[in-house]
Amino acid sequence: MHLETLNGQPASILGLAGGQGMDTSCAAVAFEAGVNYFFFYDLSHENLLNGFKPIVATHREQVSS
Repeated sequence: MHLETLNGQPASILGLAGGQGMDTSCAAVAFEAGVNYFFFYDLSHENLLNGFKPIVATHREQVSS
C-alpha cells in the first residue's frame, strides 16, 4: 500500500502509533525527527492526539494519518 501526505509526499518509512501510557511529547519529537506517519485506532489515545493536534494545526499538508 502506498501512503502519502496531502501535498503528495510519501509517508515516512517509520511511523508513530498510539499506545497506552505514551507521553504527549512523543508526537512532536517524532515529527521533528522526520516522521510524518501517525497511526491510532480510535480517539482513546488521548496523549498521542493531544501531541498531534499542534502538528496538524500548523503542518496538516505534511502528515499522514
